[in-house]
Amino acid sequence: YIAQDESKSFINVESELDDKDSLLNEVKELIKIRHDHKAFRSDSRIEMLELSEYSYPLAYRISNSDESMLVILNPSDRECSLGFKLPEKYEMIHKVGKIDAEKITEYIFPAASAVILKETK
Repeated sequence: YIAQDESKSFINVESELDDKDSLLNEVKELIKIRHDHKAFRSDSRIEMLELSEYSYPLAYRISNSDESMLVILNPSDRECSLGFKLPEKYEMIHKVGKIDAEKITEYIFPAASAVILKETK
């Protein structure tokens, strides 16, 4: 038997459900995105756009005949530049961190952030 932590700061499902920014709700949203978008199915192709052993961002395109998604991740504590061209048109599907869709450029991608963009025509 292991006693439960009874402190008020103890993380539990009840408190996580009530917090729209909780890890539980973030994971639920990512699962929903995976189910809602065909690009995240197992028959899709992954193209690495940015991958470096010692720097960020990590960026890849995942696509199939139905749709194409761009995933960009920067977990570092400083902004970084993108070494590839963004699609001309896209829809922001999901974001983490301080990201404004109109302010993402090839030159600046915010620190501690991630984004999923759906390429549109």
